[in-house]
Amino acid sequence: MAMATDPVFAIFSMTQALVGVCAMQLVEEGKISRSDPAKKYGPEIAGLQVLDGFGPGGQPKTRPPRRGVRQPVRWLPRPHTVARIGLHLDDG
Repeated sequence: MAMATDPVFAIFSMTQALVGVCAMQLVEEGKISRSDPAKKYGPEIAGLQVLDGFGPGGQPKTRPPRRGVRQPVRWLPRPHTVARIGLHLDDG
C-alpha cells in the first residue's frame, strides 16, 4: 500500500539524534574532535542555568552550575543511539 501524500507524523526529540549524527560526521571528516568541549561549537551552552528552587510566588530560581558546563562533543548522541531509535520506530 502506498503512503498518502498528506500524512501527519509525530516526531519527538529528534534534534539530539540529528545533532549527534552531524557531529559524528564532522569528527569522521576531521573537522572537530570528540574531546573538544561542546560549548566551543555551541557557545550558548556555556550560559545554561540549573534550577535552584522556587521563589515565594512559585517562580523558578536558577543559577549557573557550580562546575560550569564541560561536556565534550563525545557526550552528544552517537550514531548507534540513533540506530536504536530507528529500530524502535520499526516495531510498529
